Amino acid sequence: MSKAFDFIVLENIDSTNSYLKRKIKAGEIAADTAVLAKSQTNGRGRLQRNWEAEKGKSLTVSIALKCPPNPSLTLLCALGVFEALDDILGDKNLRIKWPNDLVHKGKKLCGILCERASDFTVIGIGINANNRIFPEEIKEKATSLTLLTGREYDIESLSKSVCEKVVNTLEKHRFALDENARDKYKSLCINLGKEVHFGSPLKKGIAEDISPLGELVVATESGYENVSFGDVFVSGIY
Repeated sequence: MSKAFDFIVLENIDSTNSYLKRKIKAGEIAADTAVLAKSQTNGRGRLQRNWEAEKGKSLTVSIALKCPPNPSLTLLCALGVFEALDDILGDKNLRIKWPNDLVHKGKKLCGILCERASDFTVIGIGINANNRIFPEEIKEKATSLTLLTGREYDIESLSKSVCEKVVNTLEKHRFALDENARDKYKSLCINLGKEVHFGSPLKKGIAEDISPLGELVVATESGYENVSFGDVFVSGIY
């Protein structure tokens, strides 16, 4: 990585994000740090969804970075993870589903969760790496690197590569969604040009743009809406 970085490997943990947040609160994390869990029992995705990691199959890593808060940070992290996974796949089927999922032919490969803790941002990254079987409720919506390439991956080496790409991307764009990053994200965003459903009560429209703040700009019957949080369902995907 481009700067000093502590890398911690744990056998089993409830959640890598929660672990780092506890350590930050206790004053035990002073420098940029990443933690990889070989097994995770209470992982969380966006909107408090569970993300459980089967030992040796899923990659679950979190990075604690001292950086200013920015609403578009998740999008930049997605660009960094895209670079790492594109180096492996390189088949032009890898895309980003706004704001934080990496998908391959519409199936979820990776999720990202960014949370603030003191003057740190904690970036949680979950990648389906060596998974071959998924639970019934998600098996039609998920895929893995192993299923796509037919090979197994060393989780620790892969996680270090992913963390390096993410940190380098954040530093390159100075932790902000600048014009170049925004254009790159838009070129990869699978939402754009498709009908999406969002909000409560549920609304629908065509996703047309990404705002400078990282919001999804949706054209509805009543005008444009900028979506900054919550689920966005893409027709034909999930």
